[in-house]
Amino acid sequence: MLPMYATLNPISIDVSVWYHDSAAASHMMPNDGNLFSKSIYSSNALVNECDGILLPVAHIRTSILLSRHYLLSLKDVLHIPKLQHNLLSVRQFWG
Repeated sequence: MLPMYATLNPISIDVSVWYHDSAAASHMMPNDGNLFSKSIYSSNALVNECDGILLPVAHIRTSILLSRHYLLSLKDVLHIPKLQHNLLSVRQFWG
């Protein structure tokens, strides 16, 4: 499920689709294939979805996103295997 505050307009980047999320404190993704410098997430922290379901974080990494005009390096991206969509934290860009 998309978080309550996620916009409905995806950003197409390579073969992945990312959604802006104004409620997310961190960038998050369900697949760790696009992540670099993978580290086990040593905290017991859980991510709270808008429907109240708590999801465990498996890893934390850096990811590189390619668009037609930019190369973005995202640090501290949370790998959450049970997440449904890639989420870009608006707070990380404008916070």
